[in-house]
Amino acid sequence: YFEEKNVKENHESLSHSDLELRDSMLLSSYLNLVPCYLKVSHYNESLRILKEAEKIAPFSSQVLFRKSQTIS
Repeated sequence: YFEEKNVKENHESLSHSDLELRDSMLLSSYLNLVPCYLKVSHYNESLRILKEAEKIAPFSSQVLFRKSQTIS
């Protein structure tokens, strides 16, 4: 978590393409974490991760799909 926070906050020196790559990697990581948390019934953690993913890609079909899995 601390490394993630460091990656997200220290973006002043990153170029636009680096920022896009960072966001893409974070989104992918978030979307892969959600099923893991669902498998062990950590629904609140899944929702927290999805809120972070929505900040990166608010209208992503993958984010919305994972959110529907978490809520139902």
